[in-house]
Amino acid sequence: MFKTMNKKGYLYVILIFIVILIALLFSNSNDFTGNKGITAKEAESICSPYATNWTENATLVEIRTSSVSNQGEADVWYLVYAVPSEIGNKTDAVEFKVFSDRNVLKIERSPLPYWGKSLEENWTLDSDKLISIATSNERMKEWLSRYHDAEIEDFGMGINLGYSRNPICVISWISWGFLDDPHSARIIIDANTGEVLDFEADLSDGSSYLICLVPLVIIISILLVILPYKSKRFTTFAATGFALFLLPALFLHIYYYSAIFTF
Repeated sequence: MFKTMNKKGYLYVILIFIVILIALLFSNSNDFTGNKGITAKEAESICSPYATNWTENATLVEIRTSSVSNQGEADVWYLVYAVPSEIGNKTDAVEFKVFSDRNVLKIERSPLPYWGKSLEENWTLDSDKLISIATSNERMKEWLSRYHDAEIEDFGMGINLGYSRNPICVISWISWGFLDDPHSARIIIDANTGEVLDFEADLSDGSSYLICLVPLVIIISILLVILPYKSKRFTTFAATGFALFLLPALFLHIYYYSAIFTF
């Protein structure tokens, strides 16, 4: 087959391989921007009757998810309700798993401390607005510009009097990178006023694994030129073109998914 293939045939093979590699490069992007599921307030609205059925004076103290989109929507939300009690005392609690199709699953849980506040009290900003505030923050934007593959790892709301008497929202991002150590960022927002209360992020340089990758890529590229030529299955032109494409393709992949090449 290879002996009878002319130069035009070789070019077609290389072109197909290039298309496959480009598809693989773009398929690794985790930046989810499509609409998905329901927002936090929609989940609370669905769950409220179930909480009231559990106990009439149930109060929402926590809501969270680990799979929220950039539009603040998720397929599943977890809502924790408690019975009001003296501040600091442990009180009965229950957790509900709310699905976007409006199904609700009750989960038993142990008593938890009650801090005298409810999430419903002074909670005005829904999850979509809170994520918009987070991604508009200058420091958050700088971090996201360095880690293009970052995705929201956790989204949670609750009461923390150390930050505010209003409900707070904590959003965490994670970037796994490419041959890189994970990088994370966390932002805390007042869920009533939208004020950014705290921000922390890992802005360290990329992993030293990339240093080991450079000579490996060079060796592979050289072999891709020499071996096909020696085997007489590819023309020198085809083998060189193949190697010259592979080298920048790998480094473009590293550039896009790693902070070490971001200035």
